[in-house]
Amino acid sequence: MVAAGIKSRDKSIRCNNTICAARDLKLLTSAAIYGRNASGKSNLISALNFMHEFVKSSAKDTQASKNSR
Repeated sequence: MVAAGIKSRDKSIRCNNTICAARDLKLLTSAAIYGRNASGKSNLISALNFMHEFVKSSAKDTQASKNSR
């Protein structure tokens, strides 16, 4: 998640809560998900977990198929 260009009065808040990924790209160190009951928060987490596992296993599958040739 990209940090907004909002400047805080205390510079340590900006430094402690962002990571410089590239020259002009600052990423947040944390995020929060808010919402009412049954609004899909758990489904979002499940989808992110699925994506994570899919990417991990697809890399292993690709390496296995290259080694079998």
